[in-house]
Amino acid sequence: AYTAGALTLDDAAKIVTLRSKTLLELAGTGGMASLPLSADDTRTLLANHTDLHIAALNGPTTTVIAGDTDQLHHLVTTLNERDVRARTIPVDYASHTPHVHALRETLQELLADIRPKASTIAFYSTLTGAPLVTTELTADYWYDNLANPVLLHPTIQTLLDDGHTTFVETHPGTELDAVAKVLADGRAHLDHRAVLTAE
Repeated sequence: AYTAGALTLDDAAKIVTLRSKTLLELAGTGGMASLPLSADDTRTLLANHTDLHIAALNGPTTTVIAGDTDQLHHLVTTLNERDVRARTIPVDYASHTPHVHALRETLQELLADIRPKASTIAFYSTLTGAPLVTTELTADYWYDNLANPVLLHPTIQTLLDDGHTTFVETHPGTELDAVAKVLADGRAHLDHRAVLTAE
């Protein structure tokens, strides 16, 4: 949002730091895991797991789930026993699920003075999966963004449909490898570009 011109650097830094700090209130209450399954297969799998939720749609066959720690670990173990390569993510909270609802008032108060502007660059939201008018990036948006599933795969599909062809991953690692499958038809290029920081 800052790069697009929708937020000042101070507001962007405030959102990142205060959301991260507030999430610590959920520490020890849940977990997250990545499954090599489609969204539809994951929804079927979770039908009998009352406190597990889809947290992110990262690719056509990469879905993140989150929720109760015991249910999560039991499901991951069961899937691994069936040769489904599920893996837990090293966090002890359940972002992008109803677990975050407890933080609503706190986040809205902390971010109440965020003043988004109309952006100079198109902004596609992984909350909606579509372009977003950036004056809507208020405290309510940043809470909703944290409390609802990340629609990365649908958003990339929308970007492709709108003619965007280059995607840059700007952090160490290859978290978007699954997304490369979306790009395999030759319409786009995925560039892994690490951004290094020094202390």
